[in-house]
Amino acid sequence: MTQIQTAVDDPRSLAALVLSEETSRQEDEAARDTSVPLIPHLLEDPAHAEPEPPLSEVLAIGGKRIITVLFGVALLDSVDTASFGVLAPDIRNSLGASTATISIIAAIAGVTVSLAALPLGTLGDRKRRATIAGVSVAVWAAASVLTGLVNAVWQLALLRGVAGIGKANEGPIQGSMLADAYPPAGRGRIFGIHRSALPLGILVGPLLAGAAASIAGGNNGWRFAFVLLAIPGVPLAIATLRLPEPVRGRFEMEALEVGEIEPDAHALPVGLGAACARLKQGRTSYSIRTALGAFGVGGGTVPTYLTQLLGD
Repeated sequence: MTQIQTAVDDPRSLAALVLSEETSRQEDEAARDTSVPLIPHLLEDPAHAEPEPPLSEVLAIGGKRIITVLFGVALLDSVDTASFGVLAPDIRNSLGASTATISIIAAIAGVTVSLAALPLGTLGDRKRRATIAGVSVAVWAAASVLTGLVNAVWQLALLRGVAGIGKANEGPIQGSMLADAYPPAGRGRIFGIHRSALPLGILVGPLLAGAAASIAGGNNGWRFAFVLLAIPGVPLAIATLRLPEPVRGRFEMEALEVGEIEPDAHALPVGLGAACARLKQGRTSYSIRTALGAFGVGGGTVPTYLTQLLGD
């Protein structure tokens, strides 16, 4: 009170007090935005860190079921992308489309994956993630079956967009489930197993699609291929829906010694602003986003152009 009275009597003291209070307020506000504490083991010297547990122990903690089912989902997504690329010449000839049109349609799925990732991630912060992933797989399977029945280019473009929405759960939903199901010391290997489905799908997809199209024969053999590839999506969707929901942040809270964590349906999710503020603290996030953006420009269309070139 004496300080305030002195400030009122002296304009210079009053200005200094106001500035001091404003600085404190801004510091408190910034602290609230980045108040998520760093996990202690991340601050340890790697040379003195505890040895990593064997993969069998990591799988015993989180269970083999989640990684197995989500590996299958990722594999199916990759097979679909690779199949569309190898069947592009037949699709183009069947629908009477141009090379550029088919290539643009091939890129639509990638665009919708990016656009749908944030809404799905936001929904995943509030709802059961296994349900979201299972519904997404079912949506993809339905779009794949309908792709085999299209009669116009616009129908194909629409269904590839829907298929992209079905695939958009891979990062925000499947990734967060794996992170919460398995301990930090084993996450690198778990994500390695999960992501290995992508190159495997690139290898297997053209073989399966080409074989199915060849069996059906003719320029419309690609239709049979998409219907056939959708069949595994049905049991995978059911298996995904039945996956247990991992407790959010379980291992991080245990590392912080917060105690036993019980799921709270009414807990407020971390705000997007606070999450971005934390990500900005490291250069890795910026580098990854830049690299993926540059890679996506070529990776989304080059394979389709290449198969059409070879087809000609």
